[in-house]
Amino acid sequence: MRSEFRITSTLATFIMFMLMFAQDADGRCDSDWEHFNGSCYKYIAHTVTYPSALGTCNKEGYYLLEINSEEENTFIGDFIIRHKVRSVWQGVNDIFAEGHWVYSRTGGNVSFTHWYTGEPNNRGNEDCAEFDTNRLWNDMACNLLLPFICENNPYAKITENVKKE
Repeated sequence: MRSEFRITSTLATFIMFMLMFAQDADGRCDSDWEHFNGSCYKYIAHTVTYPSALGTCNKEGYYLLEINSEEENTFIGDFIIRHKVRSVWQGVNDIFAEGHWVYSRTGGNVSFTHWYTGEPNNRGNEDCAEFDTNRLWNDMACNLLLPFICENNPYAKITENVKKE
């Protein structure tokens, strides 16, 4: 019984890594998505509030943009410039505890930031983050209307499925 589990677990891990390599090798995402470093990104031009942006991405099984590194920050800056938009919502907020910025998807602490000098400042109850073409972050009121980017990490879904087995 124990050796069956080990073989099944090893096989599942092997398949997961093969799928990850295959996708990363050619960088394919659905046709209206763009690939970068293991994730797929889709620009949504419709301007909505932060909660609506979250809901739209979540409804489709994706999440609102989460920038986790300087490289991704640069990529997203180039991405929104190509789409000719000034700024977008990103999936970080301090709605539940002022000054404690968390990822909207997991509630985990934000591990990378690139705020404008003096930001976040909570001027006028600003609890949601925007990202702009200067590749800098700003806190904004969550009820303002901005376009947004949904992110999809197919590797995370593969890993979650393997862990459930």
